[in-house]
Amino acid sequence: MDDDRQFHALFVASIGSRQAFTQYRKFTGIDMCHTHSALNYVLTVNTGLDANDALVIFSYGLLRVENTANWTWWMEHSRVALVGLNREDSAVISDRQKVRACSALGGRVTR
Repeated sequence: MDDDRQFHALFVASIGSRQAFTQYRKFTGIDMCHTHSALNYVLTVNTGLDANDALVIFSYGLLRVENTANWTWWMEHSRVALVGLNREDSAVISDRQKVRACSALGGRVTR
């Protein structure tokens, strides 16, 4: 929230997810979808695979709108919460819209 008392963004990464991230494959997928509700937010998710190839959610959140500024905010929070996300041996996969925001991780960004 800011001075106008309106919700802008939410980022959630539980302590269990944060600790689990250090034990999983150094591969994560980041994506979003628009909610179909009266508020019409953007649901964001950061996922990975465990040793049995099962999908694991590391973090999730809500954004008011999908734009570069919000995705950069999301990626910066992901980098802080998921220690090692920006390591050289880690891979992040996302769609093309988020390439500029992914550069917030500080690593190589390829299209």
